[in-house]
Amino acid sequence: MKKLLLLLLLIPNLVMGEPIAFVCDIKWDYGTGIYADTKFINTDEFREVYILENHVLKKDGHEYRCTKDDAFLNCLASFEDETTFYPQTISIDRISLSLKFKRDIFLKPSMERANDFFQYKGRCRIETKKQF
Repeated sequence: MKKLLLLLLLIPNLVMGEPIAFVCDIKWDYGTGIYADTKFINTDEFREVYILENHVLKKDGHEYRCTKDDAFLNCLASFEDETTFYPQTISIDRISLSLKFKRDIFLKPSMERANDFFQYKGRCRIETKKQF
């Protein structure tokens, strides 16, 4: 009976996974409209860290809701102001760990898609807190 009780107490710890840290080296891919001119855009490669926990990808206080299939982890967040709606998507290939970040722009109230969007691409690696 004690073994059964101990097993029941340990099952939640076995099922709940630890957060996954994606360390990604990202570079500007392309942009259209106002983002086509890269004069004021940093096109150098940079590093970002994303934390995945319970189907939520977190970065710098922003949260992206995620779904996954056999090939990709797809995450979506959106931001808006009085005149514009900005959906952002992050897709991470589950095999190669390549990343694609894209932001679209929709004008309110018609929600017509603007011709202004941009995309970054990169490659990630998984980093864990436990080193051995």
